[in-house]
Amino acid sequence: MQVVHNHGISLNDLKDIVTILMREHMPALKAEAAATARENAEEFCKTFEEKLAPQIPHINPKNFADPDIQSSIHDAVLNSAKKGKNAHAELLASTLILRLKEAPESYPSLVCSEAIKIIPSLTANQISFLTLAVFLLSTKINSANSLSDLLPLATAVYEMCVDSYPVLESEKGYLQFKGCVSINRFSGGSYLDVMKSNYGFLSQIPDPKEAEKQFIEFAVLKRFSEIYNDTNMSQITLTPVGMVIGVTNMARHVPNIDYKNWLNQ
Repeated sequence: MQVVHNHGISLNDLKDIVTILMREHMPALKAEAAATARENAEEFCKTFEEKLAPQIPHINPKNFADPDIQSSIHDAVLNSAKKGKNAHAELLASTLILRLKEAPESYPSLVCSEAIKIIPSLTANQISFLTLAVFLLSTKINSANSLSDLLPLATAVYEMCVDSYPVLESEKGYLQFKGCVSINRFSGGSYLDVMKSNYGFLSQIPDPKEAEKQFIEFAVLKRFSEIYNDTNMSQITLTPVGMVIGVTNMARHVPNIDYKNWLNQ
C-alpha cells in the first residue's frame, strides 16, 4: 500500500509562484534591448522551472517568500536578462535551487547567495577551472581502495575541464578578486603528495618511486599531475564560494554529488 502525504501547496501552485516572481523581477529596459532581455529572462525561467520540478519535495514553499531569497531570484533573472548564455543559466538555476532547499539564514544558503551573484561574472573556462580545482585539491573518494577506483570520476572531470586548461595567471588573480580562491605564491607540493594524504593505499607504498610509477600508469592521473604542476595548483585555496561553484558545476555532469560534503570540510 502506498501512502502519499501532501503538505503545503501543490507543484503547479509553486510553479505559478515562481513564474510570477520571475516576471516581477524582469527589469524595465530601453526599447531596443527589451526584446532580447525578455527572451533571455524567459529562457532562464524555463531552465529554472525544469530543474525545480523534481526538487519540489525538498523545498519549503515559505522560502519563496523570504526577502533575501527573492533578492537572489532577482539577481539571477537580472543577470540572465543582461548576459544571456554568458550568465550560465543552468549553473545559475542549479545554484538558486540549492539555496531554496536550505533555510534562508543557514551557512550553505548564504554561500549560495554569494555564488549566484558571482557566476554571471565568470567565463566558462574560469568555472571549469574551479571545478578542476575542486577535484584536484578537495575531493576524496572514501570508498576507493585502489587507483582504478578513482578513474570514473577522474575521467568525467577531465572531460569536463580539459578545455579550461591553461588558465592565465591574470585569470587566477581575477578569481581571487571575485572571492572564489585565495593564492599563496609560497605554497608547493605535487599532486601525488595530495593523493598520498587522501589515500592510505598510496601512502603505504614504502618506495616513493614505486608509488609514482603506479600513479602515472593511469593516463588521466598522469595528465592531472601535469596540469597540477603547470597551473601551480598547489598555490590555490578554494573559498566556500569557489567550492560551491565548482561542485555545482561538477554535479551537472556527475550525479549524486552533495556540495555540502565539500563545504563541511
